[in-house]
Amino acid sequence: MVKGLNTDIILAGRSLHLQTEDLGRKNGRILSQVFSQGQVIRKYETRYQKNELDLAIRRKVQEQHTQILDFCRSQFSSGHFHSLSCVEEIKSQNDTIFSCL
Repeated sequence: MVKGLNTDIILAGRSLHLQTEDLGRKNGRILSQVFSQGQVIRKYETRYQKNELDLAIRRKVQEQHTQILDFCRSQFSSGHFHSLSCVEEIKSQNDTIFSCL
C-alpha cells in the first residue's frame, strides 16, 4: 500500500516540497503538507472511513496529492498563494480541512 507521496516543484522561482501520507486506519486521515525552505507553509487534511478498502485509500492519497499540487500551481500562477484564507474547502472531497501556519 502507498503510505505516502513526495514531489519537489519550483513555482515562481520558489522551491516547494509536497508530501502526502496516509496516517493509518486508526486515524482515518490523509495529510498533505507543503514545505518551503524546510518549513511547513500549508497543511491539508482529509478524513476517510476506517473500513475503506486499501485500494480506495491509495486512490484517495494519489488524488489528494494531485489536487494539492494543482492547487499550488494555480495559486502561484495567479499570485494568490500568500493571500489565501486559513480555512478553505476542496469541493470534490468530503471533510477536507485547509489550514495555514
